[in-house]
Amino acid sequence: MIDAVKRHLLFWSVAVAGAALDLVSKVLAFDWLGFDWATREAARAHPVIPGFFTLEAALNTGTFFGQLAGKNSPLIIFTVAMMALVIIMFLAPPREVAGRGWGRLYTTALALVLGGAAGNLWDRVQCAGVRDFLAFSFGSYHWPTFNLADAWLTLGIAAYLIATWRAARREKAGGSPQPDGPGRAAANDKPV
Repeated sequence: MIDAVKRHLLFWSVAVAGAALDLVSKVLAFDWLGFDWATREAARAHPVIPGFFTLEAALNTGTFFGQLAGKNSPLIIFTVAMMALVIIMFLAPPREVAGRGWGRLYTTALALVLGGAAGNLWDRVQCAGVRDFLAFSFGSYHWPTFNLADAWLTLGIAAYLIATWRAARREKAGGSPQPDGPGRAAANDKPV
């Protein structure tokens, strides 16, 4: 368990670092690949591992797998709402993850989601779409191009599910959530 100051430091530093890494990587990739904003096409794609991994600039005006293409304004509103929810979940966690569940995994998970959402929100506002540049192929199947923000979102959601599952399992096994930080009473402490 980590105390409140360490939780805040971990949460905000991971979120800011995640968003910053995402945005810097997008600028570098799009500049290097020669993305033309007038035609919205890249000058080239660069195979890193031929037949498996390619750097390929693309502007996605939708969500994952290109769903809701061209719906930028509703997606901006949805992203802002999601970011607000993540911050609320960090500041006031659900009962089953309070106390013991307030560990590093839960905090990092929410921070990754916030950082990923912030990186993609910046793109939606500044570029009217999300800058993607990581492309993977598996034989004849091509996974949709994505970016680091998408990776942070996926990792954050997976980590959140694991953290909440672990907290629920502990609670079901008889362990009750305990308050964090200094001054908490041990389970066997009795008032004098």
